[in-house]
Amino acid sequence: MTKDVGYMKHKWITGIGMAGFLALILLIVPGIVLAQGGEFKVVSTAPADGAKDVPETSSIVIRFSDAVNESTLVKENFIIMNTLDDDFFDSEISYDNTTYTLTLANFEHHGRSGIHRGAHIEVKLLNIKDIYGNALVGSDGIPGSNYVFNFDVEKRAEEEDSPGFGLLMAVLVVGVVLSCGILKRLKK
Repeated sequence: MTKDVGYMKHKWITGIGMAGFLALILLIVPGIVLAQGGEFKVVSTAPADGAKDVPETSSIVIRFSDAVNESTLVKENFIIMNTLDDDFFDSEISYDNTTYTLTLANFEHHGRSGIHRGAHIEVKLLNIKDIYGNALVGSDGIPGSNYVFNFDVEKRAEEEDSPGFGLLMAVLVVGVVLSCGILKRLKK
């Protein structure tokens, strides 16, 4: 009988324990998963990191892996800089919570609108957090460090890689060489 009581006792504990354990798992684990939220990352940027010839009228669009804590979406947490002349740009910030997409647009610098043509733009995201309190994973893979990406704005027509000055110099050199050759022939 002791064996049966032990078995019954064990069966009862197992039955209640398993049901209780499953209920606990169903209630607590989703809370833990939601509270952690996983790594909070930038999924994509447009323009992409390293992009060339980006139109000067382009917006900057950043898509995140999770919903962003909108209180962290303040202009102080976004640095948009032309690294060629150290100009900083202000922008309008908009966020779509259904797609986790941030848009930076309508850039301005000292009252002048737009990003300069030919600029090398560096974008830094600082202190951005998701709704679970997780810090954004930086470009270096470390949560809480800065996320940085760069792109080049299209050049002005006179800055294009065209023959311009090089062609002028070549024509000048050829002209001088030919002139010297003609002068030598005339002296003969």
